[in-house]
Amino acid sequence: MKNLHYLKIFVIILFCFLLTKTSELYSQEYDYNDYEIKNPRYGFGIGFNPFYILHDFSDVNQKLSISGYNKLSKDNIVSYGGSFYIYTGFVQNLRVGGFWSQADKNSSKKDNNLIKDFDYNFSFWAVNVDYALPLAKRLSLVFGSFFGKGTQNYDISEKYNNDIDWEELWNSSSRVIDNKTNLNSSFFIFSPYVLLEYALLDFLMIRIGGGYIGSAKTDLNYENFYPVKNVPSSLRINDFYFQFGILTGLFME
Repeated sequence: MKNLHYLKIFVIILFCFLLTKTSELYSQEYDYNDYEIKNPRYGFGIGFNPFYILHDFSDVNQKLSISGYNKLSKDNIVSYGGSFYIYTGFVQNLRVGGFWSQADKNSSKKDNNLIKDFDYNFSFWAVNVDYALPLAKRLSLVFGSFFGKGTQNYDISEKYNNDIDWEELWNSSSRVIDNKTNLNSSFFIFSPYVLLEYALLDFLMIRIGGGYIGSAKTDLNYENFYPVKNVPSSLRINDFYFQFGILTGLFME
């Protein structure tokens, strides 16, 4: 329900922005009979493209709290990466490209000399196909989807922040405690999305949009080998998201 609330707000804001920009561009420079608006787009773009994913960490935070760890901050994933695309040429306004992104979240707690660390990592790469619908000379509404591979890693560690004598290093019974556990998952991802793109210049473009990212075959493994049973469904990447972008390239029509 929380994700749906955010999605509704995003759709309203996107619609209002789209309506405002389209009205301005048509009224100031063009009308519906302008041939330039109907011309196909061409070119390419590459640049910075972060994601804000509305992910639920409640089940993870519950276990962290019970186990004496600090909780992760907020129910979201902010990933940083890039994207690129190129117009195909053989189908008007059709583009192909790709996305890659990575996010890290962590918590750390020190109790006397005992340090408890929890690190979460999410990353993905994907190829995409989309269609850029020209709304005005520099404004496009983009519908598309991407699919590819995603990974999640959970690193849990406990260690004592104590000095250790050289001789103790060779005696397992007196060795400083340093426990590490790794949980990981590798899976297929897919996502339909919608973007609003505006070319500030012929070589500089900004984008804003959102969509839904889903995952399939999300088995969780312990130490990259042993399967983990009864994993909460909230750990899966099945979430709404927003994305933003600043791209450079050639944005022509």
